[in-house]
Amino acid sequence: MSHRTICVGLCGLMLALAGPRALPAHLSFSVAVTPPAPLAETAPPPPAPGYVWNPGYWSWDGVKYVWVPGRYVVAPFPNARWIGGRWVHRGHRWAWVDGRWRRR
Repeated sequence: MSHRTICVGLCGLMLALAGPRALPAHLSFSVAVTPPAPLAETAPPPPAPGYVWNPGYWSWDGVKYVWVPGRYVVAPFPNARWIGGRWVHRGHRWAWVDGRWRRR
């Protein structure tokens, strides 16, 4: 077992034991592998008024990109608009920029 695998496993275990309050609000990291093109998704009808579609995105699991499918979420305030997260090219790496809510 590699040193990296052990470190990743221990970090995951510590976060799991500490609970969700231990997670930072914004996690910043970068990857040397170019992300794949986004997958085309068709949003189904919203389940109820006030729900906003958050499109899917590619997430990095420490080894490879994995697709996180889009989903409906309840808007945190009236007329909220979701600005999705995205991968941006920075030098020789790719960095994830978190999504955020904005007022219309």
